Amino acid sequence: MEEEDSTGKKQDFLALTKDLLSRIESLSNKSENLSSDRISYMDLKSNLLLDYCINYAHNLYLNTKEQSSPEKVKHLVKLKCLMERIKPLDIKVQYQLDKISQGNLDSELKFKPNPKEMDSQLHITEKSDVYKAPKFQAAIYEEKGGKEERDEKRLKEKLKRSYLIQSLKEEIGDEPVEIKTGRSKRLREIEEAQQEYEEENFTRVQITKKERILRKKLQKKDEEEEENISGFMRLLNKKH
Repeated sequence: MEEEDSTGKKQDFLALTKDLLSRIESLSNKSENLSSDRISYMDLKSNLLLDYCINYAHNLYLNTKEQSSPEKVKHLVKLKCLMERIKPLDIKVQYQLDKISQGNLDSELKFKPNPKEMDSQLHITEKSDVYKAPKFQAAIYEEKGGKEERDEKRLKEKLKRSYLIQSLKEEIGDEPVEIKTGRSKRLREIEEAQQEYEEENFTRVQITKKERILRKKLQKKDEEEEENISGFMRLLNKKH
């Protein structure tokens, strides 16, 4: 009796599994005919679940016949791992899924003005000019003229403040002359006095820090005057 009950249960189970497999196959055939505007993630999830159910049912069918298929078990484990991996994506797309599922429901929020139905009597003229991005950096000041003109202008401004031009203006002009001591003459007097003292006393004069600074200033002023003279000569040659 027990053997008859076990065989009867096996037959019932086989019938149920065959019915399940036939239904799953019909669902898989229907899924192929679905429209192409479905969500790809949902298609992936449903296909994985369907594949898992088919292989799981087939594995149960093999177990009833006391058969084993290691390849089928490995494939089931692989599908199980894939379904576990895509679970975190459910949290990320939950908002989109809720929005799609409630898209066909009547809601007061759906009643809103349609801009296309508004009165189009007012015609706004838009400029069709090319878009220019705003400048975030300071624009470089571009001087008029070439490099030679700019150099000549700087040289003239420098010569206006030079000692040479001031002396020429005082000699040629009608204004009273103000007697001044030239800086180069003052430097020569200091050097001559120092040399005379050293020759008479056979010793070197110790120059203080203040005197060294003064000499550097006078030397720099003399060098600037020499540059002004050469620049003045260049201007004269250029004009002639």
